[in-house]
Amino acid sequence: LCRISALFSFSVANLHCKNSTQEKLFNLSIYLSVGIRAGGRRSRLAAVCLGLLCVLLLITIIVICVRSECFSLSHTNFRRTQITPYLASWKKFGSSHYYISTEAKTWDKARQNCRERGADLVIINSREEQEFIKRENKYVWIGLSDEEKEGVWKWVDGSPLTTRFWNTGEPNNYAKGEDCAVFKDGTSTLQTWNDLPCCYENLWICEATLSSS
Repeated sequence: LCRISALFSFSVANLHCKNSTQEKLFNLSIYLSVGIRAGGRRSRLAAVCLGLLCVLLLITIIVICVRSECFSLSHTNFRRTQITPYLASWKKFGSSHYYISTEAKTWDKARQNCRERGADLVIINSREEQEFIKRENKYVWIGLSDEEKEGVWKWVDGSPLTTRFWNTGEPNNYAKGEDCAVFKDGTSTLQTWNDLPCCYENLWICEATLSSS
């Protein structure tokens, strides 16, 4: 029985689904285990209690882990439910879907609109994605800005800018306060970005990425 208790101790130590109730049950099982070792045959009742507590502890762990997994799955399905109704009018490229607006807004309002759709302003990660957006031939906001610190450009997900497709001489902060990036039409495929004041109104592109899990 002490070996069973040790096995349960090892199992509990390697699970991440813990709370105060589980810890109390675990501590009590240890206490009873010590009592059994000291009392021998006179501790049969304690042995039965320990066995029941071990079963109860295992059931509690399983229930909590299942609930945690169900919550994660529910959150993923909810996000998909939010996005899916819009996808009929969105364009697909790779693992992402893209929405191109038909009205003009400031950069902040454009981003807000994307987030209301369960997406965000587009993040351009590769030359292929750049070429895909270029084919739309639109003048649109993208999810890139240096509002936090001048000259340090970041995407809306907080990732730093690594792949660049700036137009010649850009970004130049020409109007002092040009902190948001726009994708220009009618320019070279690999030189389409320009910095503009975020208060300007332009069309925009939202990007939604649905994970397979």
